[in-house]
Amino acid sequence: MQAEILPEDITSYSFISTIWRGYAPPRVELFVWFVLVGRVNTKERLCRLVVIGQEDNLCVLCEKEKEHMFHLFISCEYLWQVWCAWLFASGRLWSVP
Repeated sequence: MQAEILPEDITSYSFISTIWRGYAPPRVELFVWFVLVGRVNTKERLCRLVVIGQEDNLCVLCEKEKEHMFHLFISCEYLWQVWCAWLFASGRLWSVP
């Protein structure tokens, strides 16, 4: 059922086997999979599932936007600084998408 709604490039065998190769601990691999299929429990998702109220959906780090997948991993100012510091420490460069 879930494979029917996921894009073809995510459900391809080569892509899936790349994630589960054992380069990272299993919990990290599982988290990456949840991010790719949009199953991370952000506040926006928890509001849709009626786990928390609509008034409690702001990002706890910046308190400027609703906490959704794109905001949490790309557009949050606080987490953007964390990503940049981590990439700099590992010798990688990153540009804003």
